[in-house]
Amino acid sequence: MKNQIIVLGLALVFFACQPAKKEEKEVAESEPVVEQQADPQLVKLWETDTVLTTCESVLFDENNNRLFVSNINGQPLEKNGQGFISILNMDGSIKNLKWITGLNAPKGMGILDGHLYVTDIDRIVAIDLETAKMVKEYTPKEAEFLNDITVSENAVYISDMGLGMIHKIENEELSTIAENAT
Repeated sequence: MKNQIIVLGLALVFFACQPAKKEEKEVAESEPVVEQQADPQLVKLWETDTVLTTCESVLFDENNNRLFVSNINGQPLEKNGQGFISILNMDGSIKNLKWITGLNAPKGMGILDGHLYVTDIDRIVAIDLETAKMVKEYTPKEAEFLNDITVSENAVYISDMGLGMIHKIENEELSTIAENAT
């Protein structure tokens, strides 16, 4: 009798699974086969003239539909006064090659309250977007390699790659808000 129960149990399991497998097979056969493309293609939309030199960062100016490009024009830590900011049109053409000059090695950029903030080795410069003039310079007590910028609704944040610090400009005041931020 024990053997009959085992055989009966196996038969129930076998028959219970049978229709589900058949339904799954019918569904799989009725679904269309989707072929996936394995090789994505890059398409060049535009190319900029080769007069830009050691481009470090590009920033989209949403309000004026243009691109700012920081050009180091030398070594990343060289204080040579040859760095500059260019403005490009949205098709990649150069609107103003040397919109701002006299920088050392400009890198990160951010826009807040009508000003373009730019890191320049050991200082941050604020450039008025309407007059294209450097209107303020911020120099942290300690700075080695100011690199990137991000902005919030009311402040500019600056990273120092060399010292592992984060600085903040808020209400035109510069402060260090993090040390050993590696």
